[in-house]
Amino acid sequence: MGTLTGKELDAGIDTRRFPELTTTRCAAELLKRIRQRGRLLTDAWLTEIGHKRPGMSKSQPLAAATTRADELGKQISELIKEAPLELRIVEGQP
Repeated sequence: MGTLTGKELDAGIDTRRFPELTTTRCAAELLKRIRQRGRLLTDAWLTEIGHKRPGMSKSQPLAAATTRADELGKQISELIKEAPLELRIVEGQP
């Protein structure tokens, strides 16, 4: 998976350095879904209240956006479930 020095191990392992880890992939997908839900609801609320946003198109109706946000919320809930992560440390070449 990767190589770390003894000094890096002492400082702690930043798993974000290893994109192939399940936890890293899930975290990226989680952030994507959270941002997507936030943008969706923000646009829908601004459209609902009649906020003037020059150059921006109107959002879908608030009810439809809320339904989609609920779907995204379920996906987010699945992504934040605890997942096992197993790391094995082997001695490297001197």
